[in-house]
Amino acid sequence: MSAQWEAVAPPGEGATRATGSFPLVTAAFLVFAAYFIGAKLGLALTFQPNPISVLWPPNAILLAALLLAPARWWWALLAAALPAHLLAELQDGVPVAMVLCWFVSNASEALIGAFCLRRLAPAPRTFDSLTGVAGFVACGALLGPFLSSFLDAAFVTLVGWGQSGYWDLWRTRFFSNVLATLAIVPMVVTIAASSRDWLRSQAPARPPLEAAALLAGLLAVSVFAFDLPATTTGLPAGLLYLPLPFLLWAALRFGPAGASAAFTLLSLLVIWGAAHGQGPFTTGTPAANALSVQLFLAIVGITQLAVAAVVQERRNAEQGLRRSEECFATAFRRSPDAMVITRKSDRTVVEVNERCLAMFGRTREQIIGRSPAELHAFVNEEEREKLAALAAEGKARELEVAFRTGNGGILLAAVSSEAADVAGEACLVTILRDISDRKLVEEANNRLAHVSRLAVMGELTASIAHEINQPLGAILSNADAAEILLRAEPTPLDELRQILDDIRRDSLRAGEVMRHMRSLLRKRELEKRPLDLNRSIRDVLALVHADLERRRVSVVTDFGPLPAVHGDAVHLQQVVLNLVLNGMDAMAEVAPGQRRLEIRTARAAAGGVEVTVSDMGSGIEPEQAERLFQSFYTTKKEGMGLGLAIARSIVETHGGRIWAESLPRGGASFRFFLPAGKDKETGHA
Repeated sequence: MSAQWEAVAPPGEGATRATGSFPLVTAAFLVFAAYFIGAKLGLALTFQPNPISVLWPPNAILLAALLLAPARWWWALLAAALPAHLLAELQDGVPVAMVLCWFVSNASEALIGAFCLRRLAPAPRTFDSLTGVAGFVACGALLGPFLSSFLDAAFVTLVGWGQSGYWDLWRTRFFSNVLATLAIVPMVVTIAASSRDWLRSQAPARPPLEAAALLAGLLAVSVFAFDLPATTTGLPAGLLYLPLPFLLWAALRFGPAGASAAFTLLSLLVIWGAAHGQGPFTTGTPAANALSVQLFLAIVGITQLAVAAVVQERRNAEQGLRRSEECFATAFRRSPDAMVITRKSDRTVVEVNERCLAMFGRTREQIIGRSPAELHAFVNEEEREKLAALAAEGKARELEVAFRTGNGGILLAAVSSEAADVAGEACLVTILRDISDRKLVEEANNRLAHVSRLAVMGELTASIAHEINQPLGAILSNADAAEILLRAEPTPLDELRQILDDIRRDSLRAGEVMRHMRSLLRKRELEKRPLDLNRSIRDVLALVHADLERRRVSVVTDFGPLPAVHGDAVHLQQVVLNLVLNGMDAMAEVAPGQRRLEIRTARAAAGGVEVTVSDMGSGIEPEQAERLFQSFYTTKKEGMGLGLAIARSIVETHGGRIWAESLPRGGASFRFFLPAGKDKETGHA
């Protein structure tokens, strides 16, 4: 008879790696032994007097082995199955040519199923989901037997073995292998996976007494329904449903492994009874009885696998949800930031963590069940309404909000809020980070930066006075000239218009210098907004133009196209101003004709902008490089050591970094990087 081979759903690479721990020789021996024993069992499950195999276990055993083993082992497992196949088949007097042809068709069937299933289902437990079961049935239980049965029937016809026609042979082998796959492969694969989980203590153990009760009950009803003489079985149609409660029990309580094992046991008992003329499947010819058994068990097997998969899928989803909730609860309780969960419908506080209670100085009883409005938590009601509106749209990100604490104090916090379903209810999860200390530091830095700007402007007093006196003197001279021209007859109107244009231009020039001075001298908070860094640098150069000429320093600029920078124009101008003044001071001992300051801007590879200020001075000593940006460290005789420290603070506040290096040609180069600006609402550059 023909030994057909079945393909089953692939356990995937995860299982492949797990089984890779078994020595190859051991795996090959197990395949040899299981294949031979399965062949003997298949011969015992034939319907006499015709040698019709209702279920041929070796095919499914080989397919399960291919699915559980790494693909690189397949050749060895097929080689191990060949002698078992020859030993089992040649004992019954089957011609050698027929036996070899059967092995080719059986092996091709196993390979087709294993290859297709591994490509379609990479997960190691393909019976844990309805999708996996559908893939197994389609590729393993149907496609593999369907294609290989054509080859098998052709071999039998060509060799001339047996009396059946081609299509009878095809039908017999096809249904036999479909049933073998459904009955054997899921049990082997799921039990192998369950065993690994049990060894790793990952599988939930069921009470042994429950498993024993299920086994005893299934055995009893199956023997009563399918293995007693036909004359004592009563109504056969009704008896077919007796195992159903036990099959559902196995699927609901023991998952895919228990469900597949229960179905395998039922299949063996049904086939054994029908093969020995017992049970309800004995009313027709052996061929008709075999087909009835195969169809009955195939329908039951597919249904059993689907039910078990749905149950397991739901169980896995519940476990995943439970783990997710536990992880969220742990993160919520242990978060270093204050967290609050409020009901979206009425803003009632549902839960708070310990950090929130400590931050606001309130007890859980004072907060839970009340809204922020009832707690008078917000200093400014407009901020509360703005936060609520942005949170509802999912746009509340790092908003700075002032809150009242339990003792009446004021707390500044950066607030982010996100909508989420908590226990099936629409809620807002809000994270609050205390930034009161950071604000104090920023305020101190701003005051220090302001003092530094005052000191710098004091150094530039003479140059600024010159910058203002020049346009003012020109205005006075033009006014005198205009007065003289007005006395002339006829009055030269064209010359007067030109004088008025000069006066207007000089007035604007003086006003621009004053504007720059006022912006730098004014004490103000850090205000970040999109700005053109190239223009800001040009304004700085205009401010120090007179000082550059007085010190006989030439400036070379190379301004590249830049994206907008999100920052404070005055503070960033202070950085550039400090670097320019440092560069001029570094070239005090350089010959006047060689004093050159280079300023370059370019788009940085990291997506922001980079500004470089280079001089022709003496450079930076190695021992100075690490301390240049430290507060109160200076190499100047009259310096305070704050300019570069403040520059670093400003740059880092803008999310950038600043560094210095000596140049091979001599002199030093100071560079700072700033990220490209982002829109507050969209977050896009």
